[in-house]
Amino acid sequence: MPLVILLALRALNVPLGCPGRFVYLYSPPPVAGWRAAMVPFAAVIGAGLGLAIWLISADNRARRVLGFVLLAGGSLALGVWTYVAPPDHAVQHAFNMQSPSQDGAFLLEAFKFDHARDYLRAFPERAGTPAELMRGTRIISNPPGMTMLAYLCRRLNEAAPPLADYLQRQFQVNDVDDPRPFLETASAGLLFTWVLTGAWLLAGVFLYRLGRLFFDPPVAGALCVCLLFSPTTLLFTPGKDTAQLLTAAVALWLWFLAWHRKSAWLAAAAGAAFTLSSVVSLVHVWLAAIALAAVFVCRPRQWRSLAGHLVTPALAGAVVAGALAYISCGLNIPATLVAVARSQAAVTRGADAMPWLWQSLGVPLFLLLAGPAFWTACLSMRRIRPDVTPRESDHRMGLGMLLSTLLVLMATVGFTNIETPRLWIPFSIPLLLGIALLSDAVRRPERRARVFLALLVAVQIAGSALIWALLDCREAEHRLLEGRLFW
Repeated sequence: MPLVILLALRALNVPLGCPGRFVYLYSPPPVAGWRAAMVPFAAVIGAGLGLAIWLISADNRARRVLGFVLLAGGSLALGVWTYVAPPDHAVQHAFNMQSPSQDGAFLLEAFKFDHARDYLRAFPERAGTPAELMRGTRIISNPPGMTMLAYLCRRLNEAAPPLADYLQRQFQVNDVDDPRPFLETASAGLLFTWVLTGAWLLAGVFLYRLGRLFFDPPVAGALCVCLLFSPTTLLFTPGKDTAQLLTAAVALWLWFLAWHRKSAWLAAAAGAAFTLSSVVSLVHVWLAAIALAAVFVCRPRQWRSLAGHLVTPALAGAVVAGALAYISCGLNIPATLVAVARSQAAVTRGADAMPWLWQSLGVPLFLLLAGPAFWTACLSMRRIRPDVTPRESDHRMGLGMLLSTLLVLMATVGFTNIETPRLWIPFSIPLLLGIALLSDAVRRPERRARVFLALLVAVQIAGSALIWALLDCREAEHRLLEGRLFW
């Protein structure tokens, strides 16, 4: 249904956003044909991943091993497809990584300083710089973690001439007296996209481990694939928002693993992970709130025990992580998060902010691009029968995850400038997990349910690729075709 709606909106040329302020563009005609021709390749890989889910559920050990091998290989193949499928992908990715309105803002910022410790120490003041002077809002509305990653890519590019030469050979620069400045940033940008894509794919390992805390291997594998490959992840890879699925998955896995095992040490590790991940994005603060609310909803009568063996160690881990960050590199995490939150509020709720009515348009945009797996799981959601769910706590955990995530989404929609499809990517983890825990169709161990999971994965990949073919959400293709470059 969302795909049909999107096709109708494209046919009627209805803008996806607020005209004159922010709009997700449709893929331009010269490029749409190229993108459509790439969809069958993704669909074939999706069929292979569906077969992998079927094999994982087999009774035969050899078939299960083959299923896991196919799951890993298919995920890697689809990750490579996502990277190379856009036309002239190297130029397009390098262009995005030099655009102040895209993730290129982090790379451009990384070329403005040479001493990381000095930069991190002064970042709270840096976050207060007006957006007009920054030529964008990415730096002041995000903690410095992604800038530090771009800085490391820049340094590696400078320290490894063979690597830099290989990257620079991906570009042809004509009629330029001195192409070295462009090639230096373009090659570092291309390396940055490699790292971001690798982080995104690596998230699959922890998404699967997170799923295994609640589900059997076939269900965990299917959820892992559906979280990793959705319309939004295909549209915004390589990029910060898909790469931070890794930090989100690691922190959530540690937290719920600590909850399952009642381990104070794992809870401390989870607290440290959430704290250090918040240096990448403020979204991890909200994810921590969701995770905390979920366990208390699941075990409301055990709040004292939860406070003792989960919350207190997690707070201790957070304090230790913050202290180590300050001692080792001069980063004051609390001051940084407060400064970024203020800047983000000034950008999204200041005098020039979009009205609330336009901001709320982000909700249907998110639903439009959520993907087949999300809608299928929602439609199969119902109260779990006792014979289906052996542990009633699973039902309460799903309810806690779902309700707390929905509350956070409603609380943050006014600070997104209707970019919810991109900004809410990490929230898809607790959202889909919560829905799955409440879904009869997902949790059934019967043979028919295994077929359902395999088909769901195949349809998720094919449907996501079709939506990917229709949109130019970063506007890169329009700018490159029209020669508008960075304005």
